[in-house]
Amino acid sequence: LDEARNIFFRDDTVDYERTKIINAILKRIQHEPQKTESYYNLIKIIQKMERIADHATNIAEELIFMFKGEVTKHQGSTDHSTEQQA
Repeated sequence: LDEARNIFFRDDTVDYERTKIINAILKRIQHEPQKTESYYNLIKIIQKMERIADHATNIAEELIFMFKGEVTKHQGSTDHSTEQQA
């Protein structure tokens, strides 16, 4: 259950890193427009990896609910003061 909570609390970090990486790629496109297609493919990969993290978070939420009866869906990690104490 601790691992499920860790996954759940890392979701915001994954979202932040995705945004940071995509912004860096967009800057590279400005400097290397001839590589736009390759950079676009990288962006798609990053988005798909973030989606995998979303699925892991959904599974973690279900596990927390099944074992603790706590509803964590649609809450950001900053809203989990009760979950962190449990």
